[in-house]
Amino acid sequence: MVRLVSGPSFEVVVRPSSTSFPIRLLLPLLTVALFGAACVAQSGASESEDGDAGTGTEADGDVARTTIVPRMRPTPADELGIVLDPTGRPYDNEVGPQGSTTEERLLASLFVDRGRLYLVDGESFLNPGPIAAGDRATVNFRGQTDLDVRIVWQQPPSADDDQTEDEPAADDDPDQQVRETILGVRIGARGAEVSTWGRFERAYQTDTGLGGVISRTGFEWARDNLDEQTPLLDQRPTPDRPFLLADVAGETGRDLLLFDNGVGAGEFVYTEGFDADGALVAIMIWDRRYPWRLAVPDGEPPPDVTEREQELIDCIEGRRVIGRWGRCN
Repeated sequence: MVRLVSGPSFEVVVRPSSTSFPIRLLLPLLTVALFGAACVAQSGASESEDGDAGTGTEADGDVARTTIVPRMRPTPADELGIVLDPTGRPYDNEVGPQGSTTEERLLASLFVDRGRLYLVDGESFLNPGPIAAGDRATVNFRGQTDLDVRIVWQQPPSADDDQTEDEPAADDDPDQQVRETILGVRIGARGAEVSTWGRFERAYQTDTGLGGVISRTGFEWARDNLDEQTPLLDQRPTPDRPFLLADVAGETGRDLLLFDNGVGAGEFVYTEGFDADGALVAIMIWDRRYPWRLAVPDGEPPPDVTEREQELIDCIEGRRVIGRWGRCN
């Protein structure tokens, strides 16, 4: 209905009929429709070009967040810096053989009364006073009294290059200097064969790289006889001969071994070796920087070693993520 009024202007008055739909009710429906259309457009924009549903960017103010789906592929061992043994299996440590050779050498027999050994920070043998009772791991060989001490050592590749046929070997000339790096110290029953090695355990914490092994007899003697001003040993290993054997209790035989790992401060580990019947027959104090299988060929390696080897195999075959620096994570 339109009503004319006086003057050149006019006013329009709209009166809705009883059958017309109220226009104000359309506004909420229109808003919902526009919001839904915007969500559909945003969903389509988040898909990547190759259709990966988990990859895309989302604007959040001035910050863009991106999710990257890792891709794994087979990678040759040499590209990852992984050294393989002659059978094609990776060593558990990337340091690798470095052109050196390894050798296990018998040092001496250790007298172990009642079969109990203590593994300690070797510096405690050189410090005045008794050995710290709180810093030791205990190994019990259950009654055995004589155990062979062997070292697994690394010989530099040039050690024999300058030796002529007329020169004696190091073992034939005790005064000849022999530079060696100790990779492990093995103590065990004579003639016993290790079937399996146990998981690595903490042997000791050291600030100088010195390791110590002492029998129960030697430990008790030091505890009962040393005063606060007297050290157990008055000398330390040298670079030319990085180990010392001593009889501290007297009249029993050698009951102490001090050796230099040559790697400085840190925590050192040991593993127990068991024969086919499950009896403890050996222990090995080990430098974990060096490949286990290269220097310890007997027995099933510690689970720590085989687990790491499997991780490296997974990286080589593309089943494990390779880190940003090309290393196996």
